[in-house]
Amino acid sequence: MTLDREGEVWRVTFRAGGVPNGPATAADCELQAVGPQDAEDVIAARVIPFEGELNTITAGDIEADAPVIQVRVGPEGVFVHDSGAAVRFCGMGSDIDGFYRRTGAPG
Repeated sequence: MTLDREGEVWRVTFRAGGVPNGPATAADCELQAVGPQDAEDVIAARVIPFEGELNTITAGDIEADAPVIQVRVGPEGVFVHDSGAAVRFCGMGSDIDGFYRRTGAPG
């Protein structure tokens, strides 16, 4: 997962691999979302159309009800609640919810 500031909003990019489980391993997943950060350090990012290496999402795929991914930023990393985005746009069994530990300094 990466966070990139774009003016007043943040672009959140997820690239996740499935946990190895033989033939039941979930496919790799890629999502992008953009949104503002509030005073409590929560980014409310809506899934957006994009073309990536692992996934392509069009405006037609999203339609009018783009899921909002909640990204709560803390000193050691972020907690993510994807509001069903992975279930909707990634392979069966994909999941991006959870804690992501910070591995790089903010740029």
